[in-house]
Amino acid sequence: MIKQFENWIIQEHQRITNTARYPNTIKTISNHLAKKGVPNHNIYSIVCPKIARELRDVYLRYHDIFELNKRGNHMYSRAFDLYIEFLDKNNVGFSIEQDIDTVLSDEMLTNTQKSTLITSRVGQGKYRDQLVEYWHGCSVTGCKQIPLLVASHIKPWAMSNDEERLDLYNGFLLLPNIDTAFDKGRISFDSSGSILISSDFREFELFGVTPKMKIVMSDKHQPYLDYHRNNVYENYNDR
Repeated sequence: MIKQFENWIIQEHQRITNTARYPNTIKTISNHLAKKGVPNHNIYSIVCPKIARELRDVYLRYHDIFELNKRGNHMYSRAFDLYIEFLDKNNVGFSIEQDIDTVLSDEMLTNTQKSTLITSRVGQGKYRDQLVEYWHGCSVTGCKQIPLLVASHIKPWAMSNDEERLDLYNGFLLLPNIDTAFDKGRISFDSSGSILISSDFREFELFGVTPKMKIVMSDKHQPYLDYHRNNVYENYNDR
């Protein structure tokens, strides 16, 4: 699993030069959790993004770990987020269908909550309708061809808690080409809504992306966009 994780980093996050750093950090985190007496502390034994995300929340609730992470420029939380993203991208065979199964098996959720979460996962249903009502077209281009547009989470679905997954302000409505570029971290948007284009995305114009693109957003979008810039967008600093 460690080698799979590192190979995925090499392929998907080419701006990370020390590719062994994050896989080794995950081993360190597992050791931290073991010392805390946390069951199922071996992160590399986890293949479900939901469980990994819950373990991440447990890990960062410890005051000493929170301070250690802060002093280390968020190295531990960044490694955990990368591993969750690795699981979510199906590199270990974890599919959308399995993600949905995880929601269905959650005994803490009502049937209505499960239905809403599942439809938000696939970008359909009530969540998509809310985005259509809010944006009235593509959030970037204004294109009104609603059937062609994709409901896209700003903070990735796998990294979000159940409340964030259903938050209207964690969503853009995008043309498929722009959605793909945004999802893969080739583009993002600054706090004023102006587009950011990764230096590695050299053929962006062939993808229908231009440097003049901009989104008019609410302040409520900003926390999610901050997450996207710092954790998904490819021009983040290698920590």
